[in-house]
Amino acid sequence: MPWIVALYLLASVIIEQLEFDESESFAARKDMSITIATSLSLTVLLAALGRLSLSNTPLAAIESQMMGFNLLLALIAVAYFIIGNRMSEVELDIGVLLKMISKNAGKSASFDPTTSTWTVDEELSEDESDAELMAATWGEIARFSLLGPLILFTTAMVSIKTNALDAYPLWMLLFALPVGIIVREVLNVDGAASKDRAVGVWAMFAIALPMSVKLAEIDFNVASLFFDIIILSGPIIVHFVLLKRGLAPREELSKKADDMTLLGLVMLGMLDSSGGLALTVLFAIVLWRAIIHRSRLAIYALPLMWLFFPGNLTQSGNFIHTILEPLGSVGDMLLGTEYFLGERYIRFVGLMWVIYAALALGKSAGDVQLRRRGEENIETLPFIYPGIFLFFGLDIILIEDAWLLCVVTTILLLFGWGAGRMEGFAFAPVAYFFSFLIGFESEGYDGFELFSITCFGTGLVVFALWIASSKGLLFKWAKEVVSIEDLNQGLVTNVAGTAISSKQPSMIRCATEEGREKLSAALRIWGMAFLLFSFDEVYGLSTLFVALWVTWEAWDKKDRTLLLLTPALHAIALWNIERVAEIQGNDLAGWLLIIEGSVMSYLAAIKWYPNWDWSEDGEDYWKWNDMMIIFGATYGVVGIIWALWDLTDIGAALLIILYCGMQAAADFENSWRRITSLVGTSLGTFLVLFTDVDSTFAGIALIVGGLAAFAQAVLYFRIWGVDEGAVKAELAAPHEPEVQAKDYSEEITEVSEEDELTEDSETVAEAIVLDEIDEYSQLEEELREEDADTVGELEVQADTVGEVQDIQEVLESGRVSTTMGFDIDLPPEVLENIKQSLAQTDAEGFRPVVGFDQFGRIILSFEPSNS
Repeated sequence: MPWIVALYLLASVIIEQLEFDESESFAARKDMSITIATSLSLTVLLAALGRLSLSNTPLAAIESQMMGFNLLLALIAVAYFIIGNRMSEVELDIGVLLKMISKNAGKSASFDPTTSTWTVDEELSEDESDAELMAATWGEIARFSLLGPLILFTTAMVSIKTNALDAYPLWMLLFALPVGIIVREVLNVDGAASKDRAVGVWAMFAIALPMSVKLAEIDFNVASLFFDIIILSGPIIVHFVLLKRGLAPREELSKKADDMTLLGLVMLGMLDSSGGLALTVLFAIVLWRAIIHRSRLAIYALPLMWLFFPGNLTQSGNFIHTILEPLGSVGDMLLGTEYFLGERYIRFVGLMWVIYAALALGKSAGDVQLRRRGEENIETLPFIYPGIFLFFGLDIILIEDAWLLCVVTTILLLFGWGAGRMEGFAFAPVAYFFSFLIGFESEGYDGFELFSITCFGTGLVVFALWIASSKGLLFKWAKEVVSIEDLNQGLVTNVAGTAISSKQPSMIRCATEEGREKLSAALRIWGMAFLLFSFDEVYGLSTLFVALWVTWEAWDKKDRTLLLLTPALHAIALWNIERVAEIQGNDLAGWLLIIEGSVMSYLAAIKWYPNWDWSEDGEDYWKWNDMMIIFGATYGVVGIIWALWDLTDIGAALLIILYCGMQAAADFENSWRRITSLVGTSLGTFLVLFTDVDSTFAGIALIVGGLAAFAQAVLYFRIWGVDEGAVKAELAAPHEPEVQAKDYSEEITEVSEEDELTEDSETVAEAIVLDEIDEYSQLEEELREEDADTVGELEVQADTVGEVQDIQEVLESGRVSTTMGFDIDLPPEVLENIKQSLAQTDAEGFRPVVGFDQFGRIILSFEPSNS
């Protein structure tokens, strides 16, 4: 019965073809095309379902003699092909027929609720309708009368018995007939437009699919090799012939159709039956064309070719094994298998993925540079997707995947550098540290040795990155720098107009010059740190190199903060060299800390002022000087414990007390020296409790610590002052009062023990003043010669007030004029106390002076009058 249906369908097509008159209308062409399409579709369906087999028919003996080849089905295919060849100029292709179906299905009436009427789409004229249909053509190759017979012929070949294909592989040469017909049709088209090539490739896929499924049932043999060669010959022949002839005019080229052509080649390669021949060659062809033409669709589809049917590649004796086995150890490595997604894949697959990712990423980086040079409308290739398959490929190809993270990190950084994407370099030190840690651990390193060699490897890489950043090479392909203002343009602002979340210079994005400087500084610090901790490498000289490098960098770059850390680095370097050289004691580093800490304390005490970029008010210098005090004391204490504790613990504790006590003795007016002295003395006294000495010596040491603490207390009392008054009436030598902003709300009292000066006290005061006035005059003269303005700032004196009665006039208003651009306004209660003090004091021969001490208290003093 199925054969009767098939023969009837063929007969209907023959009758339609015989009755067709080429001079008839377009409607007749449509009817004829629909008849051919319907007949062939039903026949192909019956053949695909196996209903057109010659078994149990009078022709069964013929099929058996031909080893299962369905001769009758092949003859029907030939008949359809002959009919189609005669009707090729008038038959409508698949695209036109699909457009006609969609157009008829789209006709409908729509209801308009506003007018309560039904609207039917306006009918086009017959000529306009025909022109619209013909505009949807896919080309002459996309005809049912061409593709249907080729599929029927291939189906007839699929019926050949499996053992016959294995024993007589020449049967596979029959497959060259449908492939050759498709190639001829593509080349017969003038220039072969994009649609023609796309249809040709997908037609080849349609006829090759049944045969590929058939060959999958048998192992690799000559028939499989013939099949792959035949399906490869079609695209290769078309490619080289069109290169010689030239492509169709530009208006007949289509990016979408070209993408579909490449996708069809990908699908054709997945029909590989030889174990890698068609797969590898078509993969290379499509990758080449996809990179040249920037086909995103092909780039996404290419790596998937290797995901399917991995068993075909692992079978021994197939094409891949035949090619790679003669390569020796390299071939053995590539033929080795690794598990991936639950399947075993040969490492050759990983190599293909790595090549694919490298080319795709490289092309993407190149496209970034083309756009930066002004070329617009460039189809960009993806870079995240190839990066994923880069990781997968390396995971398969590496025998030991311990170094996988290191390799991927390097490749991604290189891609980011070429593409001008700087985001990864800020995280490079950490990524490389863990990469080397995992890699060297797999090599057998462990413990401190593993940490040391990991730091050494990471330090070298980061050091190279820092050199590249300092020379500008790291930012060669990056975008042009912008200012912070440009970076914050377009941000959401509040009512006041300021950015709600303004962007700061980031060393991750490196969009600004400040951000790049941050990245360079971070790489420098990371490189120093890692090389410093590579203690066992290069005989310990790496730490010495870092110490000298940091010292030079700190001085050359005027990095005052980094300079404070150099004694610690010197000590670590010296200790490491002692350790590697196996020098007994390892105490030289401690003595070095003592020396450098003492030098640092001395420089802070003499107010060493290097010619660096300090602020105009000098605030940053004084902060740095205070930090030098702290670091100097810390280095000294650590060095004493390091160098002397094992030798004499009680001596080390006493030396700490004396060393820190000298900090206060150098300049007790400095708050940080007082603090370091107090902390160091307490630490030294506390360490006495842990010494292993006779109790008598320990007691002596505690007494020394107590005396040091008592001495500091005396100095503190001297700073605080013995008296509590805010105004002191006293006779003193000329002094340099300090003006400080304080709260003067406290009550001012007179601190003189008697209401008026006695004659004896006047004599004593005059004697003291006379002894010191020459020294004061000499000092004042030197100060004026050095800096007259500075002397004016240090001396707050009421020069316009001569005698007590002159001060009385000024004190009535409470405002005192100065020669330094400002007035002094005293509160009424302060004025009243000053008046009372002056009224109760016999100051004949002396000039009263109102000044302020360092705590802001008002002092009324009397200086000898020049008159």
